Amino acid sequence: MSEPIQRRPVILAAAGLVTLLAACGSQGIHQAAAHTTAASPAAAPAATPACLSQFTAWRAGGGLADLQAVTHALGHAARAAGASAAAGVSSASLMRLGTAAAALQAATQTAQADPAPACVPGLSTDEGTAMADLTQGAQGELDAIQAAQNGDIQTAGSDLVAAAGTINSAHAPMLAAVSDIQAFLATH
Repeated sequence: MSEPIQRRPVILAAAGLVTLLAACGSQGIHQAAAHTTAASPAAAPAATPACLSQFTAWRAGGGLADLQAVTHALGHAARAAGASAAAGVSSASLMRLGTAAAALQAATQTAQADPAPACVPGLSTDEGTAMADLTQGAQGELDAIQAAQNGDIQTAGSDLVAAAGTINSAHAPMLAAVSDIQAFLATH
């Protein structure tokens, strides 16, 4: 299976999260803020108006933009990895992959610096796990590039395989983050 196909699920999950956040910025959040909910005691922490305000502020204040940047960087990294796999190891392919990996790492670190509000059950943990996996995977790609530049092609290859697996492991927490937001918004 090629690198871009392996990453497709995590890219789609990231895009789904961004789409959901963008959609909830239109009328859903504003309608939810206009009324109070009669939540059960177990759901009370997520159903507070303060939590809704925190979520709205996070989304509008950069959370959505951060996740859009991660999705864009992830797509760029997948294309660069696919091109490198197709073209073989060359200084040009290593440069493209390195640029894409560095951009992915920077985007995920920016998202980590502005985490989702902890009052939304599961969201902060799931988003944080996905961003950590993506950051670690991007670092693995950078390590592979360094190994290739040092002439250690075997290490570079195994580092790239490990990095792809780590990046792909972000898929489940990204989907969980989408579910966390959907469950949260359903209570409002």
